Amino acid sequence: MTSQKRRSQRRKLGYPGYIMSLDHTLLGPCAVVDISESGMLITVDPEIVPDQFLMLFTGPRGGVVRACTLVRRAETAVGVTYQSVQEAEAVTSLEKLAAMTSRVKNESWKLS
Repeated sequence: MTSQKRRSQRRKLGYPGYIMSLDHTLLGPCAVVDISESGMLITVDPEIVPDQFLMLFTGPRGGVVRACTLVRRAETAVGVTYQSVQEAEAVTSLEKLAAMTSRVKNESWKLS
């Protein structure tokens, strides 16, 4: 997609993260390549990424959880747009968010 077709400007990041299913199963590690107000590009094995999922990553202001919809698959990356948490029916309370964050911290996955 060319920059003229983008709805918002993307920022380069490089933060590590995790792909999680809507039922809160950790699917695998990833890295946020760039991010915008409407979506992000993630380096990941595209085979593990479902059409809708949660993206967990830690930025300079702490942990972030985004409900995402897959819009593009490439060989080593995927492009996603954000959903509202209500649409994804994924994160319904602070307790669930805290539990997800604890599970991610306890995982021993490494990004390659």
